[in-house]
Amino acid sequence: MKQNKYMSILLRPPSFKMGSNLAVFSPSSPGNALFPHRLKRGVTALESLGFQVQVPEFAFKQYGYTAGTAEERANELMRLFEDDTVDGIICSIGGFNSSDILPLLDYSIISKHPKIFAGYSDVTALLLGIYAQTNLVTFHAPAILPEWGDYPEPLAYTVRSFRDLTEARSNFVKYQPPNEWTNEFLDWHKGEDNRPKNMYQNLGWKVLKEGVTVGCLIGGNIETLNFLVGTPYCPDFSGSVLFLEATDAEAYLPRLHRALTHLCLCGVFDKISGLLVGKCPDAHPVSGIDLETVISVVTKCFNIPIALNIDLGHTNPMLTLPIGIQVKLSCIGTSVSLELLESAVS
Repeated sequence: MKQNKYMSILLRPPSFKMGSNLAVFSPSSPGNALFPHRLKRGVTALESLGFQVQVPEFAFKQYGYTAGTAEERANELMRLFEDDTVDGIICSIGGFNSSDILPLLDYSIISKHPKIFAGYSDVTALLLGIYAQTNLVTFHAPAILPEWGDYPEPLAYTVRSFRDLTEARSNFVKYQPPNEWTNEFLDWHKGEDNRPKNMYQNLGWKVLKEGVTVGCLIGGNIETLNFLVGTPYCPDFSGSVLFLEATDAEAYLPRLHRALTHLCLCGVFDKISGLLVGKCPDAHPVSGIDLETVISVVTKCFNIPIALNIDLGHTNPMLTLPIGIQVKLSCIGTSVSLELLESAVS
């Protein structure tokens, strides 16, 4: 078993409880202004779980293709962290420009007001940047519009995983694949999201390379993560279990191959102790080459356990993964086991 040698003192945010006050934050795309019906459904879903949800006026801000200028978005995020009546911050959706605000945040203030910060996709920049600068555990987790705002309600597996990680139900969580999943696209602009998505049998997680390791979870959207390498907002990958996913154009296989190669050339794969690759339903085979082949080629020189088809990121349902928390990854025979070894919250 390969053990993580680098154990940092983590800052764990307080757990959610019945009546916890959650705030909606738009770090990049102005999705709330474009899809208010999704926002309304998402807020209703969270309230049905016993949370209070506040949607600040700024959540509807639109400045071209972003939800405000970088300065405005940074100021809003700092306001939410400093507001001690806010117990958690849930991002509305991703986009392309969350990283704009990284140099504008006051990380000493964030450290003094730790709280659950959740999102995924382009929000990877903030999840990793905040963790790198503060050691605060952040949550690669469902967002308001795509998951919480699903019709008629968020998928039960998604909800259960989120609550297991944020409500401190147990210090020990063993992840399991869902029985069903979907990658069906329903156009929000055309109002097609007025019915449940068609679900398909989930074939489970797949072992690409065998092995057992323990390390802290680090990862997210691969292109967003790649853009952080070489900056102060990129965490130390030493001994970590890295998780990656891609969607839409970035999942085009030659482009995804290039992104993986970049991580290899940067020395990331030399440092990690294990690798989890999300389903990446948009990573269709190209010229007879599929995603599994690409992963095999890029990682052929690295003797680490690797699991494929993990239900994370742009897939439904999705796992909640706490960045900075120790996990045990076992890839033995055809069986993948992923176990959380410590609580993500205080």
